[in-house]
Amino acid sequence: MAEKTAEQLSALIDGEVEDLELDLALRRLGRESELIGRWERYHMISDALKNNLPESLDPDFAGRISRAIQEEQTPAAAPSRQSSPQGFGY
Repeated sequence: MAEKTAEQLSALIDGEVEDLELDLALRRLGRESELIGRWERYHMISDALKNNLPESLDPDFAGRISRAIQEEQTPAAAPSRQSSPQGFGY
């Protein structure tokens, strides 16, 4: 990973990113798995430095959440409303 990207990610975590950079960084995070891993590690480092870690950590917490979301049932689509003769939509 380029040094500049690592610096931007660190600044993002510290809340030191301008709005335009924030948008770009978040889009990049959404598509690059390597950045997501680094994001998680940087947050853990930040929490450790601030003495803000729980007594025990679940290393697979994100994986469990991801699997639970994937296993959720997709709600059935609501029936579409038919337009009334007066055009009020109910």
